[in-house]
Amino acid sequence: MMPNALYRLGACLLLAATTGCPSDAGENTSAGETASVETDDPDAPQLLAFEPLSLPSSRAEVTGMKFLPDANEFVLLGKNGSLWHYGLDGDTVTELGTVPIAGTHTDSDCGIISLAFDPDFSTNRLFYVGRCVSQTDSVIERYVWDTSDYAATGASGTEVLRLGYENATRPWHNVGAIGFDDDGVMWALFGEKNVPANAQDTATGLGSLIRIIPRRDLAQTGYDPVPDGPFPNSDVHAYGFRSPWTGTLDERGFYWVGDVGADDFEEIDVVTAAAQNFGWSISEGPCEGDCEGLSQPLIAIEHGIDKYVTENPDAVPVQSRVIFVAVSYRDQGNDPYDGLLSGRTLVGEACTGSLRLLEVDESGSMTLDTHIGHLPSAHAWAQAPDGYVYAVQNGGCGAGNITDSDSTLLRARLAD
Repeated sequence: MMPNALYRLGACLLLAATTGCPSDAGENTSAGETASVETDDPDAPQLLAFEPLSLPSSRAEVTGMKFLPDANEFVLLGKNGSLWHYGLDGDTVTELGTVPIAGTHTDSDCGIISLAFDPDFSTNRLFYVGRCVSQTDSVIERYVWDTSDYAATGASGTEVLRLGYENATRPWHNVGAIGFDDDGVMWALFGEKNVPANAQDTATGLGSLIRIIPRRDLAQTGYDPVPDGPFPNSDVHAYGFRSPWTGTLDERGFYWVGDVGADDFEEIDVVTAAAQNFGWSISEGPCEGDCEGLSQPLIAIEHGIDKYVTENPDAVPVQSRVIFVAVSYRDQGNDPYDGLLSGRTLVGEACTGSLRLLEVDESGSMTLDTHIGHLPSAHAWAQAPDGYVYAVQNGGCGAGNITDSDSTLLRARLAD
């Protein structure tokens, strides 16, 4: 079993050019096709289907997607160190420009991984990028958005935070998703750099969810610590993660973390309070035995046949697994899903293509876990100002013979 998400996907891309990914069924939905399940059962759960939108030019290895907060525009994150800027008008996508970010380390699990716009973006034009700069280090950097000069935008970066492990032997388990809460505090996910012990050491900041306050003054770099951190001399808010590649913050203020597993389980963890420990490397998946002080995953997907495969009639039968958190949906007054997604979180598993809709109560306990659709190899998700959820499908990992140039932008809609 490959020990990280992007490396698994990249390995499958290489296989796709010759023999195809392991266990490809050949009859499963491929990139760009609308996936849905037809049923006459009135009690069957409502599902999502996906309609492709044409990108003006081919894009390879898209790692993320973000919509600008004040325009019908979005950015695709490129593993190669590029930010691709687009306009969206109905079904028409217009290419607006490319922000090049030099010095991005792109080997294996690395690249540009995450992006967040400042809560005051409409006035300060600041945004933040999480990326690898070497085999050992990840950074979060502050940039100034200027569409009159994309090259200048890419050159405007200043370092907010750097985390890494100087003895890292591979560029794995790096910075993950980043974002902001309603108070302007940045949250960020970091992997343990393939050193399991780091995830239980809050002094490292690795294998953790951290919270910091980036400095917005362009004359300054770095950040300020939050005043209410649970650990002295540490930015860690929660810990015990292995490779937390994706995550979101929901309306309750709960952090949803997709933690890519090792040999046995993929986890969706929900952080509801400070100082929670989600167990890696003491345990993987549901803790058994001495679990004092550990928080259990909300769901744990086994590397085998379980309900996340059997409840999805279109599932691709592969052994590999890559868990992700897509979006925690917020009703902005233009909900095209008739309330189906509102207040709930869409998660999935990229290799089998299974999508699930989850909901928790005020204590973080599960109240809904249902199959909601099928989309293999979807590695970028975002909710747009128009109310729709969008995804980018690319790569292999069980999606059939999809090459690294076949990035497809899709809009989620209610299935007929």
